Amino acid sequence: MNQRRAAFAEGYFLTKELMAWFNKAYMPAETVWHHVGNPIEAFNRGPKGAPGGAFVFVGRISPEKGVAHFCEAARQAGVRPVIVGDGPLR
Repeated sequence: MNQRRAAFAEGYFLTKELMAWFNKAYMPAETVWHHVGNPIEAFNRGPKGAPGGAFVFVGRISPEKGVAHFCEAARQAGVRPVIVGDGPLR
């Protein structure tokens, strides 16, 4: 019988702390997690015009991707949500 053993790195770099939370159950207890934050700097471009247009979500359509939050944010902003992708919530 051919058995394969999983290999793990000693540490992982993540841009979202939430990803460590999701993955900790599957990794050895001694795994080191390094949070580096979002490497993209955002600039305040001031107030926008009247609501309108659309918000666009592109990605896998599944609960952990926050599609429901995306739709609620679009509703509160008074814009139409556009969802592009595939997944279990399609």
